Amino acid sequence: LIARRFAAYLASIGVEDGDEVVVDLPPFVDVFSIWTAILYCGAIAVFLPIDRTRKDAVDALRRAYEKDKRAPVIVTMRGRIDECHASMGDENVVPIRAVVYVDDSDDLDDAGMARDRSATPCVQDEQGATTSFERAIELCDPFSGNVHASAAIPVAIVYTQGTHASIRRVEIYNAIIDSQASEIAEGLKLTEESSVFCDFPSIHTTMLATWAAAMLAGASFSIVRPTLGANRGIKNGYERIAKAMEWFKPTHAFLRPHILGAFMRDIRTPNVGRLRDKWRFLSLNIGKFKSRNTNKVLSWSYPLLRTAFTRPIKEKFFPGVEAIISYGNHFASKDAEVLEFLDLRSFNAYTVAEYGVVHLHEFKAQGSFLKSIESKVKNGNLFVRHKKVTSPFVDMQDLVFEDDRCGLCTRPHAIVELATGRVVDTSPVRDALKRHAIIDDAFIFGAGKPFLTALVYLNPGELESLALRLKLPSSSFDVLAQTPAVYEYVLNLVQSCNQTRAPYEAVQKMAIVPSRIDEDPQILTLSKTPRMMSILMRYAHILQSFYDDNF
Repeated sequence: LIARRFAAYLASIGVEDGDEVVVDLPPFVDVFSIWTAILYCGAIAVFLPIDRTRKDAVDALRRAYEKDKRAPVIVTMRGRIDECHASMGDENVVPIRAVVYVDDSDDLDDAGMARDRSATPCVQDEQGATTSFERAIELCDPFSGNVHASAAIPVAIVYTQGTHASIRRVEIYNAIIDSQASEIAEGLKLTEESSVFCDFPSIHTTMLATWAAAMLAGASFSIVRPTLGANRGIKNGYERIAKAMEWFKPTHAFLRPHILGAFMRDIRTPNVGRLRDKWRFLSLNIGKFKSRNTNKVLSWSYPLLRTAFTRPIKEKFFPGVEAIISYGNHFASKDAEVLEFLDLRSFNAYTVAEYGVVHLHEFKAQGSFLKSIESKVKNGNLFVRHKKVTSPFVDMQDLVFEDDRCGLCTRPHAIVELATGRVVDTSPVRDALKRHAIIDDAFIFGAGKPFLTALVYLNPGELESLALRLKLPSSSFDVLAQTPAVYEYVLNLVQSCNQTRAPYEAVQKMAIVPSRIDEDPQILTLSKTPRMMSILMRYAHILQSFYDDNF
């Protein structure tokens, strides 16, 4: 709710795609809602270090203004803005579009409201406070009276107190920032001169720890939302990231795997060329393996990282970047991740922080999941919370693998990882569906997403018969397929078959497609995993609308 209100407020004052919002907040403030709201508007969130100086803040504001001559927005707390932006000369004034106060102090009552709203010198949305803009300007102007020609600077208070924010502070800040941020800052070699750039569209534990590390080290931290809207894909995201990196000139780039792959999609090395032909979305999977010759635990990077990062590539794609940061959580639970650091000065890759290790290798066929676990138990390579287990009957959520192999990990073609960590084979659901005359073809998958998705193609003749039974007016296939009554009928069929065959999770999203899913002869000739990827690419526009930026 806070994020939506805050995003609406930012939009109302003209914050849009490409704008920069400077965030000057201490670590105990709940930044999640603010962070999400800024990215939702398409803006770039620029975080100032915790122990920032006046110069840090002024430089960030000036750079934001010089980018496109649009007055920036600053998010801060009452008191910090005065201590940070003391009086400056007229020649140094930067126009400020708005100052947004985030009030996270003890001046709030149990309901999260200001104790004395009549004395709060600010303009509040939906809070009923009545104060003059003149008084607000006097308090909020970071340059002590040097106001640009604009008539007024609006101010909003976003309340973050309450159970939700408190739980997040206790569970996430204490667990991640206190215990891991200093380790990450040291491992990434962050200094006050460092500039960390991040492309994540939503809050992620590894990214949050890196943000905290940058704050503690006195480094700047900038984050941009890669894509806007459901129909903008990897190319759009890559271009936005490339443009933003060119502007910020970071020393450390924290890039998601497929974005990093997009940077190198035209590289013509044998290994990468083979991967590029097979996978449209190149991915970096970071994991660990034990050397066969020693007991020393080594970190390893995906072959793409090893083969593609040569000095010419570094100079072409990442000029001035000292390090690439990525993470690995292939089939991982939420607390099983590895933060990987590739030093572009020495081209050495090593693990910075370990949140537990999950590495599942090459599930290629139905039933191989249990066999793989049994094999690992037999060979002594299966660990749960870093303790060896002797039984394969463990919850997926608890699995931690350490394997002595490295290489290409492929997603299974028939095994779906659900949000609960369970594994479901969806092929029986598809077979059961195709026994119904109205279902000509179906494809059900989850691919590690938080819910199952179904793509369904209907038999045109049976669809007309169904329309007569439902007393629908005669119309074309496309129109009938999209009517609510037909959609509900088919969804109930899908749910019924799914509950019978794979009751772990409901199909929450479904689309009726206009043609057979496997009608393309080229798709039919592919082996199972590339066929699945081809189908995903073909219907990417539908799937993106389901998963938004997370697809």
